Amino acid sequence: KGIVDGIAFLQQASGLILGVMGIVLLSLILLTWVYPQLSEIGVMKAIGASRQQLLSSFVMVLLIIIGLGVLIGTPLGYITASLYRGAVAFFQNFEPVRGLLPFPVHVLVTLLCLLIPLLFGGVPLLKSSRVTVNDALNKVFYVPRQGIFRWSQGLSIGAQSRYSLHNLFRQSQRSMLLLLLLAVGLTLYFTATNVNHSIRSDLKSYAAGASYQVVVFLPEQKSELPRFKADLAYVKSAIPMSSERVTYLPPNHGRPELTRLRVMHADFVATDQLMLRGELDTRCTDCLYLSGEGMARQFEAVPLGAEIVLTGVDGPSENYRFSGVMKDLVAVGASFVRFDQEFAEGVEAYAFSIEKERELEVENVIDQAFRDQGINIESISSVKRKVDGIIGHLEPSFLIIKITGLFTIVLGLFGLMIVLNLSLKERTREIGVMKSLGSSVSKVSALFNFEFGMISMVALGVGALLAIPVSIALNGVIAETIVGHPIAFQNNFWALLITSTVILLVQFGLVTVNNRVKIAKNARELMEYQF
Repeated sequence: KGIVDGIAFLQQASGLILGVMGIVLLSLILLTWVYPQLSEIGVMKAIGASRQQLLSSFVMVLLIIIGLGVLIGTPLGYITASLYRGAVAFFQNFEPVRGLLPFPVHVLVTLLCLLIPLLFGGVPLLKSSRVTVNDALNKVFYVPRQGIFRWSQGLSIGAQSRYSLHNLFRQSQRSMLLLLLLAVGLTLYFTATNVNHSIRSDLKSYAAGASYQVVVFLPEQKSELPRFKADLAYVKSAIPMSSERVTYLPPNHGRPELTRLRVMHADFVATDQLMLRGELDTRCTDCLYLSGEGMARQFEAVPLGAEIVLTGVDGPSENYRFSGVMKDLVAVGASFVRFDQEFAEGVEAYAFSIEKERELEVENVIDQAFRDQGINIESISSVKRKVDGIIGHLEPSFLIIKITGLFTIVLGLFGLMIVLNLSLKERTREIGVMKSLGSSVSKVSALFNFEFGMISMVALGVGALLAIPVSIALNGVIAETIVGHPIAFQNNFWALLITSTVILLVQFGLVTVNNRVKIAKNARELMEYQF
């Protein structure tokens, strides 16, 4: 259940983010439709059209565009969702659900598809309808925002760099939407790589240092301990374990909960990384230890040494001292752990310490050793198999998050090209003026490369920084629902470096090729261009 809950959370989060990013891209496309209408608005105002008439006509067209987008996108969304659902079910080995989505979900999606694009498209239309005829028809160079202008004057950059910086804020909404697309896509991708790297490193480190790599569960409790040959292949030692059902009163809760207490032999050997809190003393008979992230969070405010009362299902209550929190993927397998030399209710499992990298090979040896004593074991668990199983279940989810992030980055680059083409059209006559004053094609092209390069650099920085808290939060969810112990955050710097390099190279290539085609015209053609 924990694995299913963790995977479901990952899928829902990535699906929601991808849906929002699709709406943001639609909004960005609408902006590219709104701003080119400035010259047409100037012409219509010159022949007598009022602001209200212009606004109502353009809003009507905007609503038609959004409505058509919803009508076309909804069935395509269902088809895409079905394919996505099938892929997830295939990777996770689940049977996909065939039922329809609840009606409130349809209402929410429709409202988002209508309101967000209308907001991003309607506000610029309102501003555009107020523009004067002179500004709409004759504007070539623009006056930068005064706050940005004053701030940029204190920077030690050249005039060309200042020009590119000011142009980022010529139409702030476009720049922010483009930045949002790229930053969210990069955040998703970096989060997936960081969490994958963190979990792999944590689990492999734990598996390499685990004291007991294989646990055997007996079909029934044994009052007499089976004896093993001293020369059992690959096995260094074995300790018996038992368990019992108990109830306890969680901190800040008024109702007892049922769980399991693991009793382990006092000969248990612990590694340094086993304890998350407190110190282990296997000779202490009244010391009680917690196991698992869920229990650790329940008792995080409880001081060490506090009294914990456990009541057996069929027995009396016992008082214990809270002595620490331990992690274990296989050997413990219970909420509470205590140590003892004797087992009043018999032995139900054995934990084996074996030679490294021998978990799978030694299972047949152990199984045969029990069979020689007339015991058919119920099941065998190994740290290696447990770790491989967790990684195997999570890997498809990480892959889907990465693909979602990459897809969003592609959407961002697509949006970048949309904004670039619109910017080239808006500034065609400006480019003509600069070329007539002696600027070369390469210099003018460098202005656009610097401008859009700043967007990519900021997006990379925002994505890398946002991925840290998101990765830590996601590590916590996976730790509590799947792994059972805290996962330390580890940044995947190689993925960050490679992704940043590829993004900047692709962005530079797209901008260079695209703007040189437009800028290559002579100055007269550019200055006579009517937007």
